[in-house]
Amino acid sequence: MPHWPIISTSRLQLRPATIADLPAIETGLADPRFPPDLPLARMQRESTLAAWLQRITATAPQLWAITVTGSDTCIGTVALIATQAAETCWLSYWLTPSEWHQGLAQEAIGALLTSTAQHLAYKHVIAGVALNNLPSIRLLEQLEFAQVSTSQTDWAIPEEHILLQRRLSASVGLRTAQQQ
Repeated sequence: MPHWPIISTSRLQLRPATIADLPAIETGLADPRFPPDLPLARMQRESTLAAWLQRITATAPQLWAITVTGSDTCIGTVALIATQAAETCWLSYWLTPSEWHQGLAQEAIGALLTSTAQHLAYKHVIAGVALNNLPSIRLLEQLEFAQVSTSQTDWAIPEEHILLQRRLSASVGLRTAQQQ
C-alpha cells in the first residue's frame, strides 16, 4: 500500500493512527453504548488493545485515526487490512458513540475508499457485519457495497454475520466522494 498523506473531508481528517491515540480509543470503547462483542472491545477487556495498536501502527498505514477537522483527538478509526487474496482488503471501522448518527463514518470511509481507488492499491474491499447491525449494513450499502455469499469465499465469517463487498475503481470512488 502506498504511503498516503492525511485525507481530508469537509468535517474530518484521517491520519495514520499512532500509539498516542490509545487513550482516546480506550475512552470511546469504554462508552456503555459501544457494542461489547466487537473485537476492539474484546481486546480492551483482555488488556491486549495497546499491544495490537502498537503492532498495527508499526507498519505502513493500515489504520487511520478519524479526527474532527481542527482537532487531533481520535474519535474512531478506519482500517484497510490486506488479505491473502490478491488486490483485496478488509474494511473495519468504528466511531465513539457520542459521534454516531452524524454521517461521519460514511464520510470517513468514503474518503478512504476514494483515496484507495485513486492509488489502485486494491480492487476489492470486503467487510463482515453482524446481521443485527442495521446502521452499518445501510451505511455500507450506501457506499455501494453488496452482500456476497459467505459460502463462495475463503474468508471466515462468524455466524450471524453477512459479508459485503465492493469493487473499487477510480470513477466509483470519486463519485462517492462527490456525493458527500
